Amino acid sequence: MLGSLSLVARPHQSEKAVRLEQANQYTLAVLPGAQKNELKKQLEKAYGVHVLKISSVRLPGKKVRQRQTWGQRSTRRYFRVRLKAGEVLDVNKVKS
Repeated sequence: MLGSLSLVARPHQSEKAVRLEQANQYTLAVLPGAQKNELKKQLEKAYGVHVLKISSVRLPGKKVRQRQTWGQRSTRRYFRVRLKAGEVLDVNKVKS
């Protein structure tokens, strides 16, 4: 483990992510090699919340054309984290 939250790249903001926050589910962009059990331990330790379920979403990179050659955008990975009722995940405040 590199840091307190080495797996979380950033919180993911989209229309669906905002809608899911009202149902106590948070969407986090994570590193491609992240594992659910490691993320659960890090979130519970850093934020003091109880994680009930983690769902994984993997979006493969799109093929793009760059002049005469083809390239590929990097693969993105998101975790949807469901918390215990009444708990809030504030990504700006880490428990010390």
